[in-house]
Amino acid sequence: RLHPNYYCFNYSVAAMAASSLSGPNGYIQVRNEAKITDSSNSSDETPSSSSLSNNDTHRYFMRTVENRPYYPLLKVDPREERTIIEVAGVIVSTWRANNSREKITEGDLKNGKVTVITGGLTNALFKVDFPSNKNDNENDENDDNDNNSVLVRIFGAEGMIDRDVETSTFARLCDRNLTGVVHAKLDLIGRFQNGRVETWIPNMRQAHYKFDFKRRGL
Repeated sequence: RLHPNYYCFNYSVAAMAASSLSGPNGYIQVRNEAKITDSSNSSDETPSSSSLSNNDTHRYFMRTVENRPYYPLLKVDPREERTIIEVAGVIVSTWRANNSREKITEGDLKNGKVTVITGGLTNALFKVDFPSNKNDNENDENDDNDNNSVLVRIFGAEGMIDRDVETSTFARLCDRNLTGVVHAKLDLIGRFQNGRVETWIPNMRQAHYKFDFKRRGL
């Protein structure tokens, strides 16, 4: 369950997060800042089961990198659906607020549905569906991307892939929207400690299908 002070805490750091950092060094800088924040909060606390549930607002430390929210202290446990839903909801809520979109309420976050997605080579993939505010008869025929569904990617192959370089490159490709390289509706929504959240694109196959790249020889 989200900490009750999440929303007020999140918007209290809006001014600090307003200036976006960029590149792999941006992620490194945020993690260094987060270590200072985390240590200053934990130094005054005696570790206990209650401290994590009642005094953990520092977990929501956030800075903006590549114009997307980055929560370096939020971590997903792929064995626990509640952590997948929580982290996805926090990042989507921040992303929507920054883009003047409709916010997801805490009630919606508790009702998220998690589906395991197969096909990942080094990552664990999950689709998270949040409740839709649309009625069944209000669906837009031209909207083939469910705005209430996201892809949560939990990083694997630790130490083998530089996730700072990978994620910053992915963000810039999405911003450039290069035809034939990146799907028009693919986007990086935000990043957390051990993964990231992306837009969900229905009916997409794994990228190793050569014809998805429009080049027969690939």
